[in-house]
Amino acid sequence: MSSLSVAFLAAEIAPWFKVGGLGDIAASLPEALAREGVRVEVFVPLHRPVSGDPPEVGERVDEITFCLGEHSVSAAVRAGPSEGARLRFVEIPAFFDREGLYAGAEPYADDLGRWTAFCRAVLTLLRERDQPLPVILANDWHACPVLLDPGFSSPGERPGVVLAIHNLLYQGCFGAEEATRWGYGPNALADDHLNLLKTGILGADRIVTVSPGYAREILSPEYGGGLHEALRSRGKKLTGILNGIDEQEWNPRTDPALPGAYDAGDMSGREVCRRELARRCGFELDARRPIAGMVTRFAEQKGMDLVVDSVPEMLDLGFDLVVQGIGDPPLEDALRSLEEKFPERVRLFACYDAELARLVIAASDCLLIPSRYEPCGLNQMYAQRYGTLPVARRTGGLADTITDPRDTQDGVGTGFLFEDASSEALVSALARARDLLIDPPRHALFQKVAMERDFSWARSARSWISVLESAANDRCTSAGGRFSQGCAPS
Repeated sequence: MSSLSVAFLAAEIAPWFKVGGLGDIAASLPEALAREGVRVEVFVPLHRPVSGDPPEVGERVDEITFCLGEHSVSAAVRAGPSEGARLRFVEIPAFFDREGLYAGAEPYADDLGRWTAFCRAVLTLLRERDQPLPVILANDWHACPVLLDPGFSSPGERPGVVLAIHNLLYQGCFGAEEATRWGYGPNALADDHLNLLKTGILGADRIVTVSPGYAREILSPEYGGGLHEALRSRGKKLTGILNGIDEQEWNPRTDPALPGAYDAGDMSGREVCRRELARRCGFELDARRPIAGMVTRFAEQKGMDLVVDSVPEMLDLGFDLVVQGIGDPPLEDALRSLEEKFPERVRLFACYDAELARLVIAASDCLLIPSRYEPCGLNQMYAQRYGTLPVARRTGGLADTITDPRDTQDGVGTGFLFEDASSEALVSALARARDLLIDPPRHALFQKVAMERDFSWARSARSWISVLESAANDRCTSAGGRFSQGCAPS
């Protein structure tokens, strides 16, 4: 049994409060650590559910009051459904009982206050307990206020902190006036503004990105988002650990969202899934045209514009196209226009629907992931697990998790990678995929190799434990104590 104790702070968690991959990670990584004997407590704000039923919220297990700028704030901590890791919902209705976790195109006007309050509530609770402080695993900029809190202003009072960066381009930047409003002192500012992610990079004991490839990429100006120099300054404190997936939840033999069950030894249920997807899309059931699927946010980062530009060539190659997701309205409008132009070949589901996403992943012949950058990505792992070959750009975690047949001695791969962020490169990779699809025995071999890959959290949990133990034993103090302690009742 490990003696390590970890407080895991995240903005979202699946299945209730999930917007992106962080929600899946917050649900699965703590459980993987717990299976290795680590004591893990997961803290997430009590939002309104994004979809489905609300979480099973238990009784209040703690009530706390803390200072936030010139105000005194009260919060409740409620127990959530737990397995190996303990789940705690931090209830501050004024900040988190809202329609969206992260608002829409524009952030909430009080975003800095929201996430500072969340972190302050957790830290206050941990300090009030009569037990040693755990290592804090802070996910993205939303949890970086832990490094500026007055409660840990000296080495003896501050726990080890590991910063997990899931996407470097979201940094939590605020002006001086906003920072002052929520109690941040002038020492927290640089160039008259507050960058919380940079604070985390410079102050955390260890920094982890979600794939080795992304850890290398963000040291360059092209991918570093203006923080590459700060990252370089941390040297060996930065590492990349590949994300995993819950292989029990993502199992085509037992997935309740699928109309047909299958596995690598019996793929007959996959045809049932394919016919159901074709029916829902309005595609010809007996046309036998391959289906290119995409489940994503509609964003330039995800390469959606490359897909839009490539549709005529995709159709010429023989593919039908189905896209499911939400995001930027101009990209959605462009896809809608293509659907209207090619109603029997292109289908858009502009929605968040977890069950539909699973069907698209399971029933498509290829899954398109043409991201301009991708810290890790999970869809390519889900796709391979379900026998669907990803067609993806060679970047970040995509390059770490997809084996292109051109890179192997025997010419057997698990997907197709392309280099340039261009529609031409995407179409060329799709043409290679089509050539495989018309060779059923070879296609079946690729599927078998893909489905038998190990993407479980078990392979990376031990790497995480090593990093967390290092943070516990070698605490950095460069950021501690820079948070203003002024407080007055409202």
